[in-house]
Amino acid sequence: AVEAVAAPLTWKGEPAIQVILRDVTARKHAEEARTLSEARFSRLFDQSPLATQMVSRDGRITRTNAGWEKLWGVRLEQLGDYNMLQDKQLVENGIMPFLERAFAGEPVSLPPNPYAPDRGQYAGQVRWVRGVIYPVKDAQDRVEEIVLIQEDITEQRRTHEQLEASEGQLRRSES
Repeated sequence: AVEAVAAPLTWKGEPAIQVILRDVTARKHAEEARTLSEARFSRLFDQSPLATQMVSRDGRITRTNAGWEKLWGVRLEQLGDYNMLQDKQLVENGIMPFLERAFAGEPVSLPPNPYAPDRGQYAGQVRWVRGVIYPVKDAQDRVEEIVLIQEDITEQRRTHEQLEASEGQLRRSES
């Protein structure tokens, strides 16, 4: 690929045009590679069955995928002024130290924890999740944002609780 720049000038007393040609093949290839890379990332992010969200340093959720919308029954646009760092339920459930560690640059695993969203399809219904949080860093190794990936374990948790209740009843009936 070639890029041309033309400029009028006078040469030997006559009007002329100066044309400078520059080979931009490498730049075009780099741009195409970046575009493909960005498209690949978007497809991976958007199509993941795991609930995935990106969170800015100030606690705002900046991007979610279809898995996240399915888990929580809400779209990103419906969150309004929600801020993860100000979520009292996350404080009560002991999640804030995990977020702080991720914002400090450390990937962390989240233990199973309950969360009852205050909006959307599942408002007020407890959902159980476990997941991982990892930092996304810039070229200077500073955390720009975090990515939170959650797996819905609500049904597993209910089955476990039912099994424990049945075992408890069995023990009581045997004694």
